[in-house]
Amino acid sequence: MFVALRHTQYRHYITATIFALHGSWIQRIILGWLAWDLSGRSGFVGLIAFLLFGPAMITGPFFGVWADRVDLRRAALVIQVLITLLTGAVLLTFQAGLLSAPLLAGFALSIGVVNSAYHPVRMAFSPTLVSREDIPNTVAIGSLAFNLARILGPAIGGWLIATGGPLMALTVDFLCYLPLIATLCVLRPEPRRPEPGPAPGVLAALADGVRHAAANRTIRLAILLTGIYSLIGRGVLEILPAIADGVFHQGAAGLGQITAASGLGALCAAAFQMWRSTQATGADIPRSAVLACGAGLVLVLLLGQGEGWGTALAIAALLGATGTMVGIGMQVAIQMGLPDRYRGRVMSLWSLVGIGGSALGALLLGWLVDLMGLEAALTLTATLSLGAMGLLMGLDRRR
Repeated sequence: MFVALRHTQYRHYITATIFALHGSWIQRIILGWLAWDLSGRSGFVGLIAFLLFGPAMITGPFFGVWADRVDLRRAALVIQVLITLLTGAVLLTFQAGLLSAPLLAGFALSIGVVNSAYHPVRMAFSPTLVSREDIPNTVAIGSLAFNLARILGPAIGGWLIATGGPLMALTVDFLCYLPLIATLCVLRPEPRRPEPGPAPGVLAALADGVRHAAANRTIRLAILLTGIYSLIGRGVLEILPAIADGVFHQGAAGLGQITAASGLGALCAAAFQMWRSTQATGADIPRSAVLACGAGLVLVLLLGQGEGWGTALAIAALLGATGTMVGIGMQVAIQMGLPDRYRGRVMSLWSLVGIGGSALGALLLGWLVDLMGLEAALTLTATLSLGAMGLLMGLDRRR
């Protein structure tokens, strides 16, 4: 299950990354709490969340071009130092009593931009620390670490705020990034071969990456399926507060339960995929990922029926599982057939589709649920998504 850990450099890197991932999830809780504490407005809390994730939709592809041109270890190190410094700035500003709502928004935007640079760097860097046959296992281990942090990080952040206040929580958050900085200082991955000839402009390089993704059948199909699933399958998980309280009337406790159910399902799927990843050999989309994509959309359809709270919890857990299987399967398929010179650009496009699809799906579903109710909204969107997936798969078979 953990075959990629036989590589010493990757073992040290992922261990340190686990601390940083927990720090990232703790940070989300802290910034959200500070937004509420400073403003008392839900809209400002939503704005802070958007500022943390929105930049990836705009700057991500350009940072993908950058990731294909730089020393990935140094780039990752610079990014982690910047995240740590920004966290320290929030900590010192709060401690001095100078933190205001506009200043918090500025910090959130800065952190969002820096994190948008780390996504393509992280996905391009991990494969350089292992042999090619172990790349699927690194994707699965990374997903397992991410989902573990997604479950534990918010709980730790909430406990720290409740017991020691935001100051203690920010201090722990700051410390979480230090192991990865120290590790990146000593790692020595194999250097990439430089591209012959002068480097093209940023837009030309980005267009070249798009052309490469569009010309490769596996990459093209993986990105399109990810977009279809993210729009509804992941989008519905972004409106869980409205489902937990607005539909099932379970309040904040219900939100915690359904969020935990989704996280637990994702964690179990990541562990299963990590075991299966030792058997992956080809650069094609696993059948399990395609089936999980379709199954997830059917689950959204079933969630719209509102059959009861217990059923909703079970569906949320299965949605978390199918989302993880889709994410790991598609990423492995892309990574295995991707030349190093395109890795940053293409993986940034895949991230853009995943993040953007989820954000747009949440916006669309939230509007439709208000307009026509949960059952009609989920039935309509899930049916259209299943139709789009069927059409895409049919066209792919004809080629």
